[in-house]
Amino acid sequence: EKFDLKSTYFSCKPEGDYVVLSGRGFGHGIGLCQEGAMNMAKAGYTYKQILKFYFQEILIGKYKEFQYFQHADSFE
Repeated sequence: EKFDLKSTYFSCKPEGDYVVLSGRGFGHGIGLCQEGAMNMAKAGYTYKQILKFYFQEILIGKYKEFQYFQHADSFE
């Protein structure tokens, strides 16, 4: 059964017919596991490979390549 957990950093405690899962850490729910990213880096993955693993739709490039985007301050 899928539990749709945002992290693997949790504890399990049996209570009667149930198991209570208690989450830990500072998960933001966006999808990048810091421990997982660290282990990927230790295994030799580049920062681009790690980011693309967690955020498949991400665009990675040089700042000048994205100058066609408006500056955030212009949105008021």
